[in-house]
Amino acid sequence: IHPEFDPLLQLKILRELTTVISTTCELNDIVETVLEGMYRSLGMDRALFALVSNDRKHLVARCTVGHEATAFQESFDWSLSDHQDNIFHHALEKKTILWGRVGNPAGSVGFIERRVRKIVGAGPFFIAPAIMNGLSIGLFYVDRRASGRALDEESFQAFKHFSQQANLGLDFLAR
Repeated sequence: IHPEFDPLLQLKILRELTTVISTTCELNDIVETVLEGMYRSLGMDRALFALVSNDRKHLVARCTVGHEATAFQESFDWSLSDHQDNIFHHALEKKTILWGRVGNPAGSVGFIERRVRKIVGAGPFFIAPAIMNGLSIGLFYVDRRASGRALDEESFQAFKHFSQQANLGLDFLAR
């Protein structure tokens, strides 16, 4: 029922993303192509794109695909003014791609604090900032929580590739 990791599909969708960027190049088209690619070709259970509000105080889900997408989107509204040390804030501020793991010790970069677990659940996940003109404007999130399948290094590297391509598209869009 959940998609499986598929390198050939990944290549196909990355090619589609290149076409989207070079032709229509609209934010929604880039985000939707990236989310579908992350979800389907990386074999994730769900994928989400959250946008930083204009006042930079909230991170709010704008687009989701996969397992219980609507409920997940409705529950994902994160205050960026509180708890500045959480993993979402860290990824946005440091502009870094992270592998969130529950078992990490407190204070480590990938640590998933209680408030984060209430929103995304207890399983591991990948997050990456969406960067336009050097500014973090949002966040990509994926996991395999529903199926309980493990995340692995190959999936993380592929997620990073999708994120980097998305950010190239966002920079192109900004021009």
